[in-house]
Amino acid sequence: MEQVIKSNKHPLWHWILLYVVVGFFICGLTYYFAVVRKNAPISSDTMYVTKTNPEKGTYMTDLRGITLYMFDEDVQGASNCNDSCSTKWPPYLAVEPVPSQLPKNITVITRTDRSKQYAWKGMPLYYSSSDTQVGDLAGDRVGGVWHIIKP
Repeated sequence: MEQVIKSNKHPLWHWILLYVVVGFFICGLTYYFAVVRKNAPISSDTMYVTKTNPEKGTYMTDLRGITLYMFDEDVQGASNCNDSCSTKWPPYLAVEPVPSQLPKNITVITRTDRSKQYAWKGMPLYYSSSDTQVGDLAGDRVGGVWHIIKP
C-alpha cells in the first residue's frame, strides 16, 4: 500500500493572488488617507476661524487655515460659480447631514448639482485653487470679483 504524503505548501498562484489583494488594499488605504480624507468637508460646530495678515487685515479661513473667498457675481442663497468655475474656485462644501446648529452668520445653500455649500451671511464660500498652502491669499481680488471675507 502506497502512502500519499500531502504538502502544506500552497501553489504559486495562491501567493500571487495574496500579494495582489494586499497590494490593492494598501493602495486603497493610501488613496483614502491622502486624497479622500484630506479633501473631506470638515465636520464641526465651528466652520471657520479668523486669521490676520499685516497687509490684508483679518480674514476668514476654514478650520485647516485655508482662505475662504466670496464671488461678487453670486446672489444671496445661490452660487453662480459652477462647472469650470468651480474647478478654479472649489466650493466650501457642507457635511451631510447638515448640522442643526450652525455658527452665527453661517448658512447652507443648495448648489445646482444638489450638493450643499456653506455661506457667510447668505453668500456662498469658496476656496481658490491658486492657494497651495495655509495662509495663501492668491485668490484675493482676482478679476476684481473674488474677495477674502472680512468677518
